[in-house]
Parts: sequence; structure tokens; C-alpha cells
Amino acid sequence: MAEIDRPIFMLGTGRSGTTVAYQLLIRHPALAWYSSYDLRFPDAGWAHLAKRIQDVPGLRTLAANSQRGLAARPVEPFALMDQDFPGFGEPYRNLRASDLTPWARKRLRTRISARLKQERRPRFAMKWTGWSRAGFMDAAFPDARFIHVHRDGCAVASSLLQQPWWRGWQGPSQWHWGPLSPEDDALWRAHDESFVVLAGIQWRLCYEEIQASLAAIPQDRVLCLAYEDLCSAPMDRMRELFAFVDLPFTRDVEQAVAGISLRNDAVDRWRRDLNPEQADALEEAIGPALAAQRAARGGA
Repeated sequence: MAEIDRPIFMLGTGRSGTTVAYQLLIRHPALAWYSSYDLRFPDAGWAHLAKRIQDVPGLRTLAANSQRGLAARPVEPFALMDQDFPGFGEPYRNLRASDLTPWARKRLRTRISARLKQERRPRFAMKWTGWSRAGFMDAAFPDARFIHVHRDGCAVASSLLQQPWWRGWQGPSQWHWGPLSPEDDALWRAHDESFVVLAGIQWRLCYEEIQASLAAIPQDRVLCLAYEDLCSAPMDRMRELFAFVDLPFTRDVEQAVAGISLRNDAVDRWRRDLNPEQADALEEAIGPALAAQRAARGGA
């Protein structure tokens, strides 16, 4: 098996900017990662080769412009991970170190080792959203680097409301975040079972869990990256990210960062997407967690 050296795991609450940060990260030629081809053809040994199209400038442009979407896209490989640990994708609570069995550890490490060997690349990267699973993955990969991409809680909640796949539309009894605590249930009902407030509660539950899980990991292996900071200074933030994972900031990565389009109104856009009453209810519902997050960013 190929040696697994400091795998890189990127995580966040969802709708928090992980996708764009991850797309920039995996432009580095040293990284192996899972693509849309791996999900479409999970048993095909050649699937990982499809992403090599991104290494050929002319073919890269052709694939990106194809109506069929031929370019290999980075994915959250929940379906693949479920093959090694059923429940990785949608546990009703966060996965902890105590959930990792020797059987699961061996299968997880074998899968990633095989991917490194297939792609002949020295490092591995993967991203997911939702529960952090940080303690679980840290137990399996004790030298892993964790990158937490986070975004203002109100912006996340507002974005969730714009997604047809958001399970909050069916109420908290149908989502995969476990039952509401008596306090959160009372809060939600006090706001007339507001979907805006429920989306805020989801963000808070997930954000606070991620923060708590990462606090238990040595901090030299944890990086927190605010999406708003990435938008305002993408080159500086990505240079810091690559320094953290101990990879050189290559010319190809620099060009990718320079060419990315990031919206600088990420902080306040949610105020235009909600009416004043909804915005006030949201800020009231998640106030303490929101204040802590904003204070960590320097009062932004």
C-alpha cells in the first residue's frame, strides 16, 4: 500500500464556501482526490484518470465547455465512504473517535492508500460538509490536516432556504441533525415554526459542533478560513492555506486563484434576501453563536 502522508480534510457547515476553496486546493498537482467520475463509475479502475484532463490546457477548456460536462468535478464522496463505513454520509449525530472500529480504520486507510497508488501522487485531499466527523477521521489518520471553511451564520441560513434539497422544509423530525433540544424546540415554536429560524438553528448546531471537535485536535493541524476573508483577499488566504498544508504555491494554483470570481458582498447579501422581520428573528435566534463567530473574525 502507498504511504498516507498528512491527508488534507476540508469541512464546513454547507453553503459556507468549501466548494470554491476546495476547487483551488486541488489544482495542486501533488494531490489525489475523488471526482464525479468516481461516483459515476465506482468500480472502474480508470475513473481516476479522467481528472488528468485538467492537466492539459486545451482539453481542459474543451471539457469545461462541453454540454455533457466532461470535466472531472470534485465531489463529496459520501457514497464511496459509506462502502467502508456505512453511515459516514448521513449519521443523525456527529461521528466520534469512539465510533471508529479497527475494521473501519483498516478499510478507510486502504481506500485512500489505493487512491494514492492509482494516481501516483504523494498527498490526498477530501472535503465534506455537515457534521465535522473530525474526531472520527483524526483517529483514523492521526497526522491529518483539517481546514474549516466557515461563513457568516446568517448568510449560511439564508442560502439554505434557497436550496430545494434542504430537509428543513419537512421539519426537524425529517432532517438528519437529530431531534431538537427542548430549548431549540421552544425557540423554534416561539418564532411560529419559522423556516428562517430553523435554518439558523441548523447552522448553529453544525458550526458549534465543528468548533468543539476541532478544538480537541492539536491546533497546529487545524486551520480556520472565513469565506468572507477568502473573498476579500483570495491570493493571500490561499497562500496561507498552502503554507499550512506544507505544499508550494505553484504557478498553476496562482493562475487558478487569479481567475476565480468571488463575490465581495458575501457578508451582507443575506440582508437583501430576507425581509427585516426575518433578518431580526434570525439574528435573535442564533445571537450568541453569531457573536462568537464574528468576534473570531475580528468583529466583521
